[in-house]
Amino acid sequence: MTHPLERWFLYFAIYSFIGWVYESILCSVAGKKLVNRGFLNGPVCPVYGTGAVAVVFVLSPLKDEPLALFLTSALLTTSLEYLTSWAMEKLFHARWWDYSKRFLNIHGRVCLRGFVAFGAMSVLVVRYVHPRVAALTAHLSATATHILASALALLFCADLTLTLITVLVSMLSLSLYLTAFAILYVCLMLVISRKIAARSGKYF
Repeated sequence: MTHPLERWFLYFAIYSFIGWVYESILCSVAGKKLVNRGFLNGPVCPVYGTGAVAVVFVLSPLKDEPLALFLTSALLTTSLEYLTSWAMEKLFHARWWDYSKRFLNIHGRVCLRGFVAFGAMSVLVVRYVHPRVAALTAHLSATATHILASALALLFCADLTLTLITVLVSMLSLSLYLTAFAILYVCLMLVISRKIAARSGKYF
């Protein structure tokens, strides 16, 4: 039997990849060169996966009310973008995006164009994209779902761990507390990865 968390993790992975494609194309066109957009090394933007899953999970009851869905999802996703920008700047002393020169921005973290774009994309996801994603993943057997979710989780944990180790090296001279946090987080990811691998072993 498929665990609901495995299904939702697949949704997260799919939307993280779609977000990476969207961001990479947007930035590559703007910069006139290929850009691997995202905090991690792999082809994923977790903030998009988190936002899409949150919108689908929380706002699906508004599926038949496009205007309410647009406004509510735009507010939700823009708030997530602001909090993500703030947290990453505090933790890593760097900004991955800056909207300071865009019309109606808030501290350069969010802007009106992003608000409208995220609202529109959320409507498309809830009304048209997610029903097809859900139907596609529903065709997977319980075993296939478990294997795929476990493999993606391991890859995600490995990527996150390597990224944090890289950041850790640059943080050593910045903050002892942040360095300790990063070390603990890396250790936690290693423990989680081992447990996932142990549970998945019987399927391979």
